[in-house]
Amino acid sequence: MLICQTPENRTKKDEIVMRDSAQAAQAVSVKMTSDDGKVTEFSGWLSRGGYLFEDERGARYHGCTHCKCERCGNVYLKNSYCERCSDKRQRKAWLEKPIVEWDGETFLYSVACQEYFSERCEIVEYLAESDNRIEEFAAHDNVVVVDLMLVLCKPVEYHTVDAYDIYDGDIPEDGDVDDEILQAFDELNAKIAAHKRPICWVPGEQRVIEI
Repeated sequence: MLICQTPENRTKKDEIVMRDSAQAAQAVSVKMTSDDGKVTEFSGWLSRGGYLFEDERGARYHGCTHCKCERCGNVYLKNSYCERCSDKRQRKAWLEKPIVEWDGETFLYSVACQEYFSERCEIVEYLAESDNRIEEFAAHDNVVVVDLMLVLCKPVEYHTVDAYDIYDGDIPEDGDVDDEILQAFDELNAKIAAHKRPICWVPGEQRVIEI
């Protein structure tokens, strides 16, 4: 419930208000008058933004701008997340994946930078732009790229289609799909099965540490 919003409780630019601070919210008792003139008193919490809450937790979250991570103590924007802990969880999950040798053709995905790579030169160029280490990476056949947290991707293939699945809701109980249509589906499925290029690539469950 919005009670008021004064210049004092609006957020100032670059202002940091922690959830547990006195500025985030305060306990209040408010008298409210209904349309029929009945006066009731409500005890709750008023957030810095002027909203009235029954619970302290909701008021403090609404009134704060930043939160403190319960794990590491890092301060982050309240509508965000602790990047420090997130990075640690991502690295831990990546290290638990089995190592596989890259064939030089299958797509790779970088967990660290959220980028897809299809060729070694793309990784070298990316590292050169970010780290200016082009000579170091270009001089070796196999380069350790642990910082990128690369995973081998798996292809998403085109799947065959079943005429009965598509027309299931339209075929009468004692009806059937015309033979001409079934033959067309068979021809389509044969082309789909013979098609070797995937629709796309998605991150897999194996990690790559050398390219």
